[in-house]
Amino acid sequence: MIILEKFKFRKLIAIFTILPVIAVLPLLFSTPAYAANKTAIAIDFNYQVDQNGILKTVNTTKYTNNTPNTVLTFSTDGKFTLDAMRKYSSEKLMWDNLDQELKSLKIKINNTNRTFTSVKTSSGYEITYKQNVSIKYNEVLTVTIEFTNPELIEKVGKIYNIYIPESPVIDNNLRSRYEVSITTNASVSKSLGPIHFATEEYRESNNNYVFSFQSINSSKKTHVIQIGDSQVWKFELTQKVDTVGLSAPNLSEYKVMIPGDDPSLNQKVYFEDFSPKPQKIESLPNGDLQATYYLDQNVKNISVKGYLIQSEDNNIGNTSAGNLDLSKYLLPEQYWEVDNPLIVASAKGIANGKDTMETIMNTYDFVISKVDYDNLKLGINNVRQGAVQTLKTGSGVCMEYSDLLITLLRAKGIPSRAVFGYGYTPGENGANTEKHQWVQAYIDGTGWVSIDPTWGNTTRKFIGKDFDHFSWFVSEENVESPKEVTMLISGNLSENLDTPNIYITPVDENVLVSKLFDSVSVMDTYKLTSFDEFVYETRVIIYFPYILGVLVVSIVSSILFRIFRNITNPKSRELSSEI
Repeated sequence: MIILEKFKFRKLIAIFTILPVIAVLPLLFSTPAYAANKTAIAIDFNYQVDQNGILKTVNTTKYTNNTPNTVLTFSTDGKFTLDAMRKYSSEKLMWDNLDQELKSLKIKINNTNRTFTSVKTSSGYEITYKQNVSIKYNEVLTVTIEFTNPELIEKVGKIYNIYIPESPVIDNNLRSRYEVSITTNASVSKSLGPIHFATEEYRESNNNYVFSFQSINSSKKTHVIQIGDSQVWKFELTQKVDTVGLSAPNLSEYKVMIPGDDPSLNQKVYFEDFSPKPQKIESLPNGDLQATYYLDQNVKNISVKGYLIQSEDNNIGNTSAGNLDLSKYLLPEQYWEVDNPLIVASAKGIANGKDTMETIMNTYDFVISKVDYDNLKLGINNVRQGAVQTLKTGSGVCMEYSDLLITLLRAKGIPSRAVFGYGYTPGENGANTEKHQWVQAYIDGTGWVSIDPTWGNTTRKFIGKDFDHFSWFVSEENVESPKEVTMLISGNLSENLDTPNIYITPVDENVLVSKLFDSVSVMDTYKLTSFDEFVYETRVIIYFPYILGVLVVSIVSSILFRIFRNITNPKSRELSSEI
């Protein structure tokens, strides 16, 4: 089940910062009074993706002279800009793409190529070309701008993400003077793979998927198409080990959360390497995987490597709760103030749907309508504030969106919990995978369903499954449990540790999973007997240097006592000698 709607880019966090190239030519009329109502301008944006994953933009503008006894003259230069349409991690990458667009640029007027000049600006190229043409009554002038556009398509691992801007911003003055129509069309070669999701309906025509959009008013929404049937992410976890104060034969105990299978995302995990080897890997009650290490003072780092594979073909079973007690996913917790009067009133004001999914959608829409994404909080003061404060301030980042949605769903009687993992931000070159939090809600007959309210505000509505989310662990009961990592040494528990560094990269490769550990075999491989666990725990809890010190002091004290007794009590000395 996938519910995905259009990108809704906002000014502060827009991936696409401008809209499609449009060149509307200046017109000179011999009879301006008639021209205002009789000239038609039809603008078509066509995006063509071929079998090699190359996207070509063909922008066509047709001017039709519908004014009798009038000649339309295009005497001045035509101008438009090729600007960066997304955020970039480096200027070099931006200019590489823009240079590719400029190199492939072709301009035609009535199918005749026109020369052009380009001037480099801070964000792209300003293009100027000659026109000097006129059209009489009932004649049509066609201007075509064509170029390869690498900014609107990206290969991410095994999938393609395609972004189609809906329409440009058309000047209101232009609309008032002429009859303006705008269409946006796209065709994608089937040879790239099946459509995993698309934000708009499509049809199949020969060897292509075809999309058609009719725009009346200008819009800044973007259509998203994801091509592919599986995705592979390679991950590496590195955890720094603190050995201060540790000496043989004592050990420190580290418990580290590692990723597991997640049916709500069709996600299976395969482990490639552990260094050092954990003594135990176990499944927590909610299905999370936790690795336990007993480490001496020589170990400086923990490393875990593996793959996350998402595929519709994954046989993981259903997402039902099983024997899990769902009632605890309805309770108030810190940051999830279910019984707060403001939350209770807000939950009552959200309409119940005809089924649980519709109620979830109504609650989802309420959250994204009440909260704006706060980039300043993300960068400077990212302290969790909880559902009530989020509702009052109307701003936050992913954890605020999630906390509020969880709290409202619980208040409406729908079991819900937090998911901690990583999200791939489509359209951004560079550091694409970021730590992220979203929500799982439980639906009878379906099981746990993934929901991302943050993306509903910043990117697209997401309820269901995609290839841009991968979970690491879920909260058991509240947002503080479980911890990513804990350490126990000499009986002292430390939870305020540096969290692991986790690197996740999409890869375009087929993984030979038969040589790796899945989530079941890894638990069978790394397990302890009760006796072995008792021995390890003893070496963690008991501080052996202290025990050794006590023994040494006891022995020395006993010897000194005997010596002192022999000196002060001759009979005792004689008795000792006889013995």
